[in-house]
Amino acid sequence: MENESKSSSNTNKIFIILLVVAAFVIGMLWQKNQALEKGQGSGSGIITPPGPVSGTQPDPITLAKNAKPVSDTEHIRGDKNAPITWIEYSDLECPYCKQIHPDLLKLVDAYKGKVRWVFRHFPLESIHANAKPLAVGSECANELGGETAFWKFIDAVYADSFTAGDTITTTMVNVAQTIGVNKAQFQSCLSTTKYAQKISDEIADGTKAGIQGTPGNIIMNAKGDVEVIPGAYPYEQLKAVVERLLSK
Repeated sequence: MENESKSSSNTNKIFIILLVVAAFVIGMLWQKNQALEKGQGSGSGIITPPGPVSGTQPDPITLAKNAKPVSDTEHIRGDKNAPITWIEYSDLECPYCKQIHPDLLKLVDAYKGKVRWVFRHFPLESIHANAKPLAVGSECANELGGETAFWKFIDAVYADSFTAGDTITTTMVNVAQTIGVNKAQFQSCLSTTKYAQKISDEIADGTKAGIQGTPGNIIMNAKGDVEVIPGAYPYEQLKAVVERLLSK
């Protein structure tokens, strides 16, 4: 009986240790996912040029200046000639991108003619299985309905235009129909790989510019002054960045 009691006690101890280890691993994975989505930044959410960084690693502002120049063929909301350019590297399945989306809409409207919002794809496929298909869907919407359809598609995705049980393809087709895009043509576009390279190129460009998570925001004025916001922050903080860059 004594041996059985000791054996049972040892089994319980092993079970408790395994639970602790499992909880630790789960916690680490959760923190990693949060970091990927929100990006790494200062407590204020705004990275300003720091002092020299040890080694040869450039500071975030230097990296941000490596982002490709904005072209008229990109997805731009607002006046294309606006003095403030807000580049967002985004993931259409990211909850923080969803959080910042209405604030960026508000910002472009509040600073009409002064802010242009440039949308670039940065799907985090390792944690968001539907991010890349949604990016492709947005490009197909653009192909068939132009910029208006592209932005309507993005708005609808972030407004949770999903029905429980639907596949991501069914969801995208329903969204496309809702915004006036031809169903058959949209489905045909989805079946191709024509936008895979475009999306990969934007991921590579974002990585070169120092984007580590989503939403990754690079904001600049016509003089070349740059600020970086890694993540979603309150509207007033976003507005403060615009005000600073307009004043320079």
